[in-house]
Amino acid sequence: MKLFIHFLFLVFSTFPVSCQAQTWVQHNATWHYDFWNVASGGFYKLSYTEDTLIGGTLCQKIDTKKYTFVSDQFGTIHLQDSSQFSPQYTYANGDTIFYWNDNQFFTLFNFGASIGDQWLIGTSNPQPFGMCSDSSFVEVVDTGSVTIHSTNYRTITLATVGSSSIGLSGVFMERFGFLDSNQAFLPFPRVMNCDGSIVEYDILTFTCFEDDSLSLYNPSGEDCEYYLTHLDLEEPSKINLTIHPNPFYEGINISTSTSGEFTLYDLKGTKLEQHSFSNGTKINLSHLKQGMYVLIYEDESGVMKRKRILKTGSK
Repeated sequence: MKLFIHFLFLVFSTFPVSCQAQTWVQHNATWHYDFWNVASGGFYKLSYTEDTLIGGTLCQKIDTKKYTFVSDQFGTIHLQDSSQFSPQYTYANGDTIFYWNDNQFFTLFNFGASIGDQWLIGTSNPQPFGMCSDSSFVEVVDTGSVTIHSTNYRTITLATVGSSSIGLSGVFMERFGFLDSNQAFLPFPRVMNCDGSIVEYDILTFTCFEDDSLSLYNPSGEDCEYYLTHLDLEEPSKINLTIHPNPFYEGINISTSTSGEFTLYDLKGTKLEQHSFSNGTKINLSHLKQGMYVLIYEDESGVMKRKRILKTGSK
């Protein structure tokens, strides 16, 4: 099994290394990843904001901001918080992408790697009193390709090795990194809970990417910042409609002064199901996947009301 260990002489190069490479992002790169967690949801936005020298190497500075939204008892979505994270620094050299961690550069991705290859991604332990190892490794468990805008890009599927204290898992694509869904990773490693403790991570789904040389890649067709652009958009209506619990796990109770029917949509606008009901009706929605949905209620006179409801993964 090959082991890719990249020595520090790469850091102290006499001349800056160019960060412009076909295997990695170009200027003005922007990523979007939707996330859900218990009783909340939203999206992460990553932005390549500038070039900067780190350890004598010319790198991309990548900022990350998290937007968290919650739903009130009336089904209206509100912005709960927007959080700025510490920047990440990357550069590309051939098939390999490096990132700055623990005051040195480590391999982040090697798109020329083969199944079974491993590399070191960190040498410090954020959980020094647990069972995690100081040295963290990832392994390539599969390789492949994806075609975007008629161009073929390589992919590698990574798994975190053993008791690593930080890790990466999922499918990663050259040009921008994390391409997977229902995982807890951005394009950069996160702290692992290898000591057996229970940690609730945001579950992420890739939605959008673009930069100066790659036009918008948006496979879902959804608004990249749906939660923000549709914030608090409730149609004016005289209908007194209450939905609880919201967020929900198994089902919802609907209270209204009139009879009618409701139609349920996902955030892509796909119609999922339709039901007739009267006041006090309980609807079982346990079969839905976790995430945000739009419920449109229409009473017998044709007056409509829209509510957003959030399906969680546990009670």
